Amino acid sequence: MPVLIGADEMARIDEFAQKLGLTEDDGLRYYLSTLSWGFGWLPAGAAVGGAVGLSVRDRRAALVLVPAVVVFLIFMGSQDRFFARWLLPVFPLLCLLAAWGAVALADRVTSRPGPRSAVAGALGIALCAQGLIFSVHNGTVLAAADTRSLVRDWMRVNVPEGSKVVVEPVFPDQWATDPGNPSELTGNGARWVKWPTSRSQVNNDGTLRRGRGRLVELEDYERTTRPRLVRAYVRSGYCWVVTGSTQYGRAYAEPDVVPNALRYYDELRRRGEVVFRASPYDDGAGSVPFSFDFSFNYHPLAYERPGPEIVVHRLRGAACG
Repeated sequence: MPVLIGADEMARIDEFAQKLGLTEDDGLRYYLSTLSWGFGWLPAGAAVGGAVGLSVRDRRAALVLVPAVVVFLIFMGSQDRFFARWLLPVFPLLCLLAAWGAVALADRVTSRPGPRSAVAGALGIALCAQGLIFSVHNGTVLAAADTRSLVRDWMRVNVPEGSKVVVEPVFPDQWATDPGNPSELTGNGARWVKWPTSRSQVNNDGTLRRGRGRLVELEDYERTTRPRLVRAYVRSGYCWVVTGSTQYGRAYAEPDVVPNALRYYDELRRRGEVVFRASPYDDGAGSVPFSFDFSFNYHPLAYERPGPEIVVHRLRGAACG
């Protein structure tokens, strides 16, 4: 027998199926905006010019290159989720259009072979400049120490082995274990006893559930945080709380969706103090607004090392002294 779901319930399901932290709700507009940094301003402009010029001069070639790009953009832009990397299949076509546009422009500038080649070469260099600059930047960033490694090195010195810690899901599970040297102070060999952030008594809509807690998906962690958790940490002796921007950034990007998460971080600041911070940004550059793309590809020039921004709080009161 089919189960009928009302409009209100469908809207509620759609709300919680949405990936928290997506600040753009129009896929087509999003993909067009990613071309400015994922493909480059000049190459994107050259591709548009190439598409127009090719449609006028060689319609058969244009029918091979142009419709595929347009149809792909419209189709991908109509999906519920969208990421810049999903546009990669049409990049080769865009490169061909941009190259055709550059050669056509060189033809218009001069018809003499020598100067024409020089103009075409200069245009080719200009089209590749943005990609070259950011590729070198990305390689430099990835060669630096990850913020998660910096935090772990600090905690090895400042957080005693066997201490109880709360670690947001921005690290792999092995992060808390010393390779080849399991701790004898914890039941699983990890260096610290971690709060089970993968289980919760809270549903994604913020309502409490009875009985055993449920497994929390990585994408849903911010939907389960609430101020009461901080008080539970203190009572249970979990005095160190490690937060990361790839989690709390989602909450601050959509504060109306997860208001309890914002109150949770306010409570962290009220009941504790920041004892260590690891930033991926260059000194004086400031932080980058949360973006799923930029949080993992480190494209903005403000980045100087990989990893999220990480903040370590030391809580006060009760079992935390």
